[in-house]
Amino acid sequence: MNELSTQNLAEGDSEDIKSRSLRSVNKMIRQNRRLKDSLCEKGVGQEIRNFLIEILDEAESEDLKLSSLELISALSLKNIRGKLLFSTEDMSDCLLVILEGNGSEKLKSEALVTIAEISRQNPAGQILFFGDKISSHVIRLSIQKESEKLKEAAASVIESLTFQAPEHPGTETFKKTLSGALKTFGHLQNFGIDGPIKGEDSSPEEQPASKPRNPLGETAYKNTPSKSCVVS
Repeated sequence: MNELSTQNLAEGDSEDIKSRSLRSVNKMIRQNRRLKDSLCEKGVGQEIRNFLIEILDEAESEDLKLSSLELISALSLKNIRGKLLFSTEDMSDCLLVILEGNGSEKLKSEALVTIAEISRQNPAGQILFFGDKISSHVIRLSIQKESEKLKEAAASVIESLTFQAPEHPGTETFKKTLSGALKTFGHLQNFGIDGPIKGEDSSPEEQPASKPRNPLGETAYKNTPSKSCVVS
């Protein structure tokens, strides 16, 4: 992978070449679990994560962004090292930019698939994506009627976030918001929620004056999201 980074993926190569190279790596790690683990090790993994996030932030080609998301999902698939590697705020910021942007349905769907894969059976990823901006987009996409593909991908995210969810301030906020939204559209049972969620019918005094407090703290998701994500 280091050789690939310095040659095929070097600055100046076309985005088409980079995209094909990423898909080649994707194919290799799906056939070689040891390679997947090695690419997620400390040092090497951080370099790869930063490179893939940089692509999501700066690439003009949507196909290159897709190939980056596909590789992130592949590295996270049934691999806790990969899931933890991508459970970072800069990763979340880039995914948020995609969901809020004017990209294609295919790109947004792949971003949702990536969120689901990172957070599936990963408490760190679940807590990360309980942030109100990511979760509000997920909920909105899960109940829209325009696109079945986006709807299914959003439902997958909801399942990954709520399955064996850790106790966290964001957990109840997310479930409560989800419950209210899905009740409005009559789709509550589709997500295995049969009745009011704890805290849903709290008195007005208990309700926040504005939107729920950011469960991830003041450092994550400040005000309006930046148009680009800074890779450290």
